[in-house]
Amino acid sequence: MMWGAMLFKGTGFLTEVVGNINGTGYINILSDSAVPSAHYLGYVSNFVLQDDAAPCHRARVANEWKEEQGIRTLVWPGAPVTGLEPH
Repeated sequence: MMWGAMLFKGTGFLTEVVGNINGTGYINILSDSAVPSAHYLGYVSNFVLQDDAAPCHRARVANEWKEEQGIRTLVWPGAPVTGLEPH
């Protein structure tokens, strides 16, 4: 599996992810790829990380790490939003 970042100013680093990841593995991806990608593209502290409701994204250890780092998060639902179909 591959992990990558897309930002307004361009694309970030592409990282290979081997196997399943847990909260600690997600922290490694964030610290090794996401944050450096944001900094490389000129975002120092003014970016919002968008992730979905995958268990590793919602893990307590990952949420605590993001809070300690001052990373703001926009949660994207992992499942389609229902009830918005036209009648």
